[in-house]
Amino acid sequence: MGYVMRTLQAGLGIIFVLCLPILLLTSGVRVAINEIRLYEYGFDKYEISLLRPVDRAEMAEIARELIVYFNSEDELIGDRLRQVFPTRREIIHLWEVKRLIQLSYRVQEIALVYTFAYLALGFACLRKAFLPKLAKAVLGGSVTTIVLPLILGGLALFAFNWFWWKFHVISFPGSDYWILDPEKHNLLRMFPQGFWFDATMLVTGGVAVAALMMGGGAGAYLVVRQRRDRPIEGQ
Repeated sequence: MGYVMRTLQAGLGIIFVLCLPILLLTSGVRVAINEIRLYEYGFDKYEISLLRPVDRAEMAEIARELIVYFNSEDELIGDRLRQVFPTRREIIHLWEVKRLIQLSYRVQEIALVYTFAYLALGFACLRKAFLPKLAKAVLGGSVTTIVLPLILGGLALFAFNWFWWKFHVISFPGSDYWILDPEKHNLLRMFPQGFWFDATMLVTGGVAVAALMMGGGAGAYLVVRQRRDRPIEGQ
């Protein structure tokens, strides 16, 4: 029975280590999608203009309506957004984007539920003895997490065109609705490739910082615990 329990604990810990980077990355994506200041930053930095004259306040309102749409149960954009994105290609691609966002939300929620379940079960069964195991798992998950944004950030930094193309091919298999023309489609004018580069770097950077903080805290706890438990010479 002891071997079975140790194997189960190890397996649950490994899942937690793998779950942590997924949780942090999907959480970063969720925050970015719902952060109006990110949209406004892009509008200002890239001096966004649409096919018809739209002032800054109206553009911010369009972004807010997109956020509402991404979080709603509506399948397609409403009449207000169709005035800005009227073409079939834009409407369908926004639906594709929404499906991807909703999938990211569900993955985040599953990862969050598992994280809380792992913590609750660990403390319920092991109480204080769970702390060093948790710290080691957090440290391992943090290291794994840092590697992920380093890879994604490196690809985005040095080969963003390829990275962005591959992302679309994988995320929207069999679809070419993401191929837009700035002369015809406001969606591409409103969110140029530079905006997505900045958003990618922001999310990966934020995830890396969060992982460093969590890993640093876990590592510090383990060091302090090791020093505290180390036998004093001469005793």
